[in-house]
Amino acid sequence: MKVIPHLPKFYDEPFSDSSQIPTYLVSALARRYVTVSLSGDGGDELFGGYKRYFMWGRIWNAIQWAPAFLREAAAGSLRRVGPQRWNQVLGFVLQRFLSTKDIVSPGEKVEKFAQILSATDSFSRYQVIVSDWESCNSAVRGGVEPASLLSQRCAGTEFRDFCVQMMFLDTTTYLPDDILVKLDRAAMAVSLEGRVPLLDHRVVELRPACQCP
Repeated sequence: MKVIPHLPKFYDEPFSDSSQIPTYLVSALARRYVTVSLSGDGGDELFGGYKRYFMWGRIWNAIQWAPAFLREAAAGSLRRVGPQRWNQVLGFVLQRFLSTKDIVSPGEKVEKFAQILSATDSFSRYQVIVSDWESCNSAVRGGVEPASLLSQRCAGTEFRDFCVQMMFLDTTTYLPDDILVKLDRAAMAVSLEGRVPLLDHRVVELRPACQCP
């Protein structure tokens, strides 16, 4: 809690990644002993470390055979039930029959699934998975999403394998715009130099670009 008032000074702008707090604390602890540290950032994006690669990649592989009109109809049926009702029904089922509490807010996941069913391309599917809000205006009045690889839908950046697509988009958007910013600002706030050896171009070039983990 004591760190929070200092975050605007470290980041200079709104930065909605709560892990900036532990990153700063770990950096401050490391700085007591060293002036240079090595970070594993980039490993998840390059070598498939995020859980969503497996989960959503497999889900899409299982449903992509269905024509667009059928997926849209299924999405509409899921939306009509509503997230709150899905939370009640699925929450009961998960606890009663599966004895698990690992899945938080299952209704929101059903809503995401419905949005993915309606998505017209892999960029849109990815955007649904990584976004907390469906529209910028729902989070910030008058908000406009800045131009990026996602909004531009650059030719030559769409892959057949959705899992590989997510890894590519994370590497070109989430990694430089969030992960590396978080590390750099947090480390520099305590005069610690954070280096990312996994992003050495020779390591990146070793990663097969045509297969998923």
